[in-house]
Amino acid sequence: AVCVIPPAVLGYDPGRRRHTITREEAAASLDSAGIKETVTLKASVHPLFLDRYKSLLTALLSIWSELGISVEVVTPTMASYLESFQSAAGIDLFIGRWNADYDDPDDFTYGLFHSRVGLYRSYISSADGDQFLEEARTESRPGVRAALYRKYETFLQDSGIVLPLFHDVDYRLASAKVVGLTLRGSAPY
Repeated sequence: AVCVIPPAVLGYDPGRRRHTITREEAAASLDSAGIKETVTLKASVHPLFLDRYKSLLTALLSIWSELGISVEVVTPTMASYLESFQSAAGIDLFIGRWNADYDDPDDFTYGLFHSRVGLYRSYISSADGDQFLEEARTESRPGVRAALYRKYETFLQDSGIVLPLFHDVDYRLASAKVVGLTLRGSAPY
């Protein structure tokens, strides 16, 4: 994924690309930041990354380990993971997932990152971001609203604080004999 907003949702930018860096560039960046020895980060990690998505998490942490970044998972249970939403004290990194209630960009942005009400506000929020989100959620013109959400995506990308890894893909299949069926991305499907 290159955006927080998934495909088929207003504001998704199919042309957005993320600049990837080599391990050498990552090591140079850490060096220029004054990080010369191993750093240990405490992470809130969704339990599915310890199970279903374990190979992804293992690969990610392995790459970081090669760069001298060690990660300690401090939320081994769903209860501890959910508790970390309220208090991020002592937690340096969040690796989670989100399934929206509605196919609306507000559910992927304001509902997660707004500094007063966002679910992940303990990890990321800012007055600048809030301004984009408040303006976008009240805009009634779809084109202008989409542009505002793209501005917010650019804000996230430029900050480097949020790194979307992937979007879940669900399949809904119907026989060719079914007439008049419309399939949607959220309930009722």
